[in-house]
Amino acid sequence: MYKIIYLLACFLVLLSSRTYSQSSQKDVYYLADTLDLDPLNKILSIEREGNFDVYVFLCRCLKCKEHSYQAFIYDLKKAKTDRFLQLPSHKYLSWKELENMLYEKQTNFDGFYSLHIVERLPDGTYKRNKVRLAIVKNWVTH
Repeated sequence: MYKIIYLLACFLVLLSSRTYSQSSQKDVYYLADTLDLDPLNKILSIEREGNFDVYVFLCRCLKCKEHSYQAFIYDLKKAKTDRFLQLPSHKYLSWKELENMLYEKQTNFDGFYSLHIVERLPDGTYKRNKVRLAIVKNWVTH
């Protein structure tokens, strides 16, 4: 009987700590405006890979292996995309702030932050997606 109560108590402690850790993520926002940038000053590439939209920051913020790079992705089939006629009012991170957060947290970034990327579209509207960090492998061909 005591073993059952002990196991139940352990389960409840694990469940409560998991809930607490998920709620402690801080929502942060980054404005991805690639339309008005000179190609020489471009730090962000927006691509589509299968079912995923991929935001690739052209930096070495994470200590990835030689043929890997960091990207933020969301699944087109599962993600909820919010659309806006005007720029949503959020406090947006600067590139320097986001870069520092990535460098500091490395692959634990998603455990501390819930990143929402707001993208400016060619028709003047905006879309917002919650993204997650992914380490993407570059295919090396010889």
